[in-house]
Amino acid sequence: IPSIMIILAVLMISTVKFPSLKYYISKEKIRFVALAAAIAALLILILTFELTVFVLCTGYVLWGLLWAAVRFLKKKKPNMKQRGE
Repeated sequence: IPSIMIILAVLMISTVKFPSLKYYISKEKIRFVALAAAIAALLILILTFELTVFVLCTGYVLWGLLWAAVRFLKKKKPNMKQRGE
């Protein structure tokens, strides 16, 4: 657990931007799939609280890091028009 605490502490002061759910769920209407997933997640959370919280938090951190890596690699990729090909 101490290693996880150190990693989370470093991520708190890093410039890695994590995605927000507000971009995936419309404010005007909630899609049925999103509603069903929210209900299923709530049931799983109630039944196995500690494991669910761990999995959700770990998934969110890994998703944010992966998203930041993809954005970094896309920014670093040279444009074909600039290279003259």
